[in-house]
Amino acid sequence: TVLGSVVADGDGAWSFNTPTLSEGNHSLIVTVTDAAGNVSTGSDAISFTVDTVAPATPADVVLNNDNGATPVAIITGDYTNDATPVLSGSAEVGSTVYVYDGDDLLGTASVNGDGSWSYTASLADGSHSLSATVVDDAGNTSPASAPVTFVVDTAAPAAAEAVLLSNNVGSTPVVINDGDITNDASPVLSGTAEIGSTVYIYDGSDTPIGSLIVADDGAWSFTLPTLGEGGHSITTVVTDAAGN
Repeated sequence: TVLGSVVADGDGAWSFNTPTLSEGNHSLIVTVTDAAGNVSTGSDAISFTVDTVAPATPADVVLNNDNGATPVAIITGDYTNDATPVLSGSAEVGSTVYVYDGDDLLGTASVNGDGSWSYTASLADGSHSLSATVVDDAGNTSPASAPVTFVVDTAAPAAAEAVLLSNNVGSTPVVINDGDITNDASPVLSGTAEIGSTVYIYDGSDTPIGSLIVADDGAWSFTLPTLGEGGHSITTVVTDAAGN
């Protein structure tokens, strides 16, 4: 099919804008016809593909904390102690995935032959919003995936403070100090800690005897389950929302 023609200028140069080509494969060849009507052989073909259709938005996009043996999904609103979470999903085979934190490009990942891709981010502590777009071989860009907005927190919380164990058998609580003897088998442990964190209470073993979430004022209290006769050693561990 002849697309068109053009007359070479005085220097022998010429240029031709093709009409709009359909999607798909094309192979352009040039011939030259002189003033006498003689036609040259065709030039080497230039074969290419027209693709003006944007690829689909990345699918099955998941952000995972992979600090432990088993990956844990990070969803919008979460806190994580993993500063190098893995974003993964599926996209058009052979395309390139661009990963963004807000408007900032973090990096790219190549899509595998099975359509899968993954990208390990490297993030500072603080708020983040990761999303991805797909760019195909023709340079078309997909819409962005839904952002995963979360907070990276790698700092361990401070130990519980102002911790008191109180005998509350009577009308007025009485502090139970280290080494004391008490007639209260279910004393109250209280203190302060990071807001929103979880306080785990232990009695001399690796298994907590209870836990609680710290209130918005930072205060917490916990009535111990009924303790057996004899010695006890009550300790606490604070775990923040990110798992530190």
